[in-house]
Amino acid sequence: MQKLLTKKQRLEQQAKKMMICTATKKKEHCIVQCFHGIPHKKESGREACHLNSEYCDILSPRIVKVTCKPLNKKQQKQWIKEEMKK
Repeated sequence: MQKLLTKKQRLEQQAKKMMICTATKKKEHCIVQCFHGIPHKKESGREACHLNSEYCDILSPRIVKVTCKPLNKKQQKQWIKEEMKK
């Protein structure tokens, strides 16, 4: 017999698969150049966001390389809290 998962348990499982952009100032970079400033599911395939780096010159006078990385524990808890409010 399968155990039924609560909403929080399902969100905890999903949060482990979520990714976010590594840009330091996500507001400036991700509004203009990419949509990855918000947590999103890990993509698959050759063009996946975590496999390819982007060059961003919006963040500072120098060119910065950004890519997507998995959420850390603090970001996972924050994402779960936001999803529970919905």
